[in-house]
Amino acid sequence: MASMKRTHPKVNPGIFRNQTRTVMVIDDRRLREAHFAPAVQLLKKIETLGLRIDAFHSHDQKKFDSWFNLTFRQEQLKIEQRREEWFQLAQTHNWILAESEMNGVSLGEAWRRIQEEIMNYGTAGENGRAVIDQKRRERESFIEAEIARQEREDLNRFRAESEKFDEWYDEDDDDELPSPIRSPSEAEKADFAELKGLSETDFDEIFASSRTAHEFLLRSLQLCVLCSGLGVFLKIWQDACPRKTKLSFERFFENETGESFRNVLEWIVDEAKSTAEDAAGSDRFSKSGADSESESEFDFDSDFDDEDSQREFFAGISSGSQKRSLSEDKLGVLKGLYRKLVRLLHPDGQNSSPLDLPATWTQKTWERLQSAYKSQNLDELRRIHSLTLLQTRDLNALTMDEISEGINELESELENLENQAREMKRLPAWNFSNKRSTTTIEKKIRQDFQRDLNEIDMKISILLFQHKKWEQMASQKAQRSERRARRPKAGSSGPKNSRRRSGERDADSFF
Repeated sequence: MASMKRTHPKVNPGIFRNQTRTVMVIDDRRLREAHFAPAVQLLKKIETLGLRIDAFHSHDQKKFDSWFNLTFRQEQLKIEQRREEWFQLAQTHNWILAESEMNGVSLGEAWRRIQEEIMNYGTAGENGRAVIDQKRRERESFIEAEIARQEREDLNRFRAESEKFDEWYDEDDDDELPSPIRSPSEAEKADFAELKGLSETDFDEIFASSRTAHEFLLRSLQLCVLCSGLGVFLKIWQDACPRKTKLSFERFFENETGESFRNVLEWIVDEAKSTAEDAAGSDRFSKSGADSESESEFDFDSDFDDEDSQREFFAGISSGSQKRSLSEDKLGVLKGLYRKLVRLLHPDGQNSSPLDLPATWTQKTWERLQSAYKSQNLDELRRIHSLTLLQTRDLNALTMDEISEGINELESELENLENQAREMKRLPAWNFSNKRSTTTIEKKIRQDFQRDLNEIDMKISILLFQHKKWEQMASQKAQRSERRARRPKAGSSGPKNSRRRSGERDADSFF
């Protein structure tokens, strides 16, 4: 057994006591500074452009507003008076139509009743006015229901067009998109061309009314489907359509169809993207192709591929504005990152902070931080953290990847500011403080006022002409009744209101 014992060499532990390990430390600060150089240039451009935009709002816009209100006070008052006149006529017009439909009387008789009601309202007692007010509330309810019915008819027409579209669309064939069931007419082509040429002012007027906005969106989608221009509709939806309108149109669409409008949009995105890729072919990345499409087509790669862009695109439709559910670990990272940013960006600490951060940038970033924290958007919070560290020039706290990501964010921010400045330059208030003469701009604004006034006058004239026709109908009916009353024994007078549906009524649309 003794021979079976294994013996091990003895090791002297003292030989390890004085040994040390050599660690090589690489100072990459110069590399970081070189990598950070583009960020410095971007920060300077952003700061310069941001100051110019702030100066526009604080000086040019305010000075222009004061000059505008002083110079065009009479024109604004005149426009306001004409609009009020048109509103009163349109309200009376709607009451006449509602009275005719609700009680089955001719439009002439309805006109007579409404005029009599208007005259009696001022002299009626409290009980009389209460009765008239009740009738008017009933009419308003009827008008709202009629407008909703007309919107449903528009939607049904859109759905009928969509059903025709589904007849030729093959979901299993993703390689080739067939041509529509019918070609667009010349008028539809012209409307589509006009749709692509609408300006920001045009969109503001269209989206001012929910009913007009709903009709416009339905009609735009029809035109874009027929003319194979779904990218145009997506561009309008993302860039021009206000969030409030998106919400109302989503509810309207889902209430009427029982379908989610997001599903429709996702289908449109897939089809438009497929069509754009097929059209671009192998030359999709060429310079000429990119330049020619950049002004009118929807940029899918930059605008829709990432999740954040989709949340913005589906504003009010998806759960993008809802609070995200994070794990406990990620929630801890979110709160820690938020506290760090609060110490850097909180408005109360800016005066005593050693960091020299631009005030406007700090305010906007603070608002962005609050929004990201409330929605528990950890990715957005990390982007804000990287941008803040870039703004403070704290290179030791940034990795090379974070610097690269921050540069991308700065490029995107600069592009947004450039787009804002580009839109502002189209406004008459741009650089107003440095204008030596206001003759040219004053002439143009007066022309705009006159054009708006002519449009309102045209609407008023149309309503007055229609009301005059109804007044003549009421007068002729009264004369006939008077002649019949003078006769000793009159024969059969024929069926009542026999002409009402055969041409008596020309304008049956509610305003």
